[in-house]
Amino acid sequence: MHCFRDASSLQRLIDESPPSELSHLIKTHLDALAAFDDVPLGDLANFFILSQGDSANTLVVLMDRNLSDIAVETCTSHAGWFELVIIVSDDGFGYIVFIPKTINDQSLLDFCASQALRTQEGTS
Repeated sequence: MHCFRDASSLQRLIDESPPSELSHLIKTHLDALAAFDDVPLGDLANFFILSQGDSANTLVVLMDRNLSDIAVETCTSHAGWFELVIIVSDDGFGYIVFIPKTINDQSLLDFCASQALRTQEGTS
């Protein structure tokens, strides 16, 4: 898992990587959070990108709670990624978690798919 807590490290990731769905998704969040330019990104959100070696347990450890107890604000299913937004405090601080759909943990993929469906049903 890769963790990013500041805009410059995320921008460096975008700049040093070929254009991709993930870089587009990250840029979209950075652009939206730029409206809060007087607040450091790390005080608004932390970004996590899971990779092949990660599992549902990675998310459990990150959130310090069972998978079924994680309050996902939104989960969006993209072509190659699940994008979870998880608000963890009353002041709006949250985690933005990207999980590749190629990850080798079916329980994590099932969790993301169910959260994406819940999000979609809540917006229709």
